[in-house]
Amino acid sequence: MATASFMAKVDNSTDENFRLWGKGLSDAITAVGLAKTADTGQIDWATAAKPAALSTYVGYEIRTFSDAIQSSCPIFVRLEYGAYTSSQLRPGVRITIGHETDGAGNFIGATTITFSVGPVSQDATLLFNCFVSGASDRVSVVMFVSSSTYYTFGFYVERLKDNSGEPTDAGVNIVTIYPGAKFSQLFPKGNGGPFPAAPVSPCCMAPYSGQGSYAGNLGAYPIYPLFGYSANPDLGGFVYFLNDIASGGCTMTINIYGQNHTYLLMGIKSGATNGNSSEASIAMRFE
Repeated sequence: MATASFMAKVDNSTDENFRLWGKGLSDAITAVGLAKTADTGQIDWATAAKPAALSTYVGYEIRTFSDAIQSSCPIFVRLEYGAYTSSQLRPGVRITIGHETDGAGNFIGATTITFSVGPVSQDATLLFNCFVSGASDRVSVVMFVSSSTYYTFGFYVERLKDNSGEPTDAGVNIVTIYPGAKFSQLFPKGNGGPFPAAPVSPCCMAPYSGQGSYAGNLGAYPIYPLFGYSANPDLGGFVYFLNDIASGGCTMTINIYGQNHTYLLMGIKSGATNGNSSEASIAMRFE
């Protein structure tokens, strides 16, 4: 398990700023254990140019899991770097998960849908903290942590876990979060299914009723495996209420499956989870 961090501007207005966040993210993902494949045509950060229009992605990378289950349930992550849907000036990342590539960056067989994540605003002046965590069977990314909810976004990909916290070959979850929305999709072993055509809300540890806090303590439901369900716990992250904890960039420790795990609070408004909380966020695994 490993963590990495870097600083970058929420900005695509210059090639320098685009490379600052893009290469920073790429290098951090390598540092935490997800290597690039040998697929041809992957982005060259020495020459990469900023996107010229919104929803434009100028280069890609293919990342691979390397754990003991990779042979029976191979997982490859395609990351595309460019501009988010709302403006060419705003950084954007697209993520797709598959089981096999053709050696030129294209997936063969079943894939998840392609998720697009990015900020709702742009800042070419300030540097923001970005955090990445990973191991041979997972990666978590939190970009541009700020007291403002306009900049932060993130995603994670992690294998499903059994009730001892060990990875299984049942599949992986991909979870994305950006201002106003959070989504989760299960990607099962092989090219089989069924799996949801549309994403759903990720695992929520907060109580269904009430806001989940009492005398300064955060109440959290225990997590149990539920294989075949798209919100199956995977240790990668969980929903919590901003009403209870609003600070982004802070860490907390939670015991899951009998072991302590460290999570980074994103502090980003991602929409209601129940009728008693106006806003929710996601805590990303950071260890």
